[in-house]
Amino acid sequence: RQKFNADNNTEALLLTGAGNYRLLTLKKEGNLTTLTENWDALIFENDNCMAVLDKMDFSIQQIDMFEDVDGIYEIPEIAEMKILFKAVKDLATTT
Repeated sequence: RQKFNADNNTEALLLTGAGNYRLLTLKKEGNLTTLTENWDALIFENDNCMAVLDKMDFSIQQIDMFEDVDGIYEIPEIAEMKILFKAVKDLATTT
């Protein structure tokens, strides 16, 4: 965790929590993006928005934009971080 917090210029991932509560933090170019998993939802947050997604079908249940956005706002990090959650969970069950 200290190394994760130390350098703002590196890209890094930090996974914390266990069981039904996990938090994945992505640091890229000094910006933090988080995906939190609890018993029934995924909560994504970055500098621009906060979105609550259904854990089973990945549909957006709620989204709050922190600043005005014109047109379409794409959030590819949500899918990327969800895949990382699954990979880590699968890895933990095979070791």
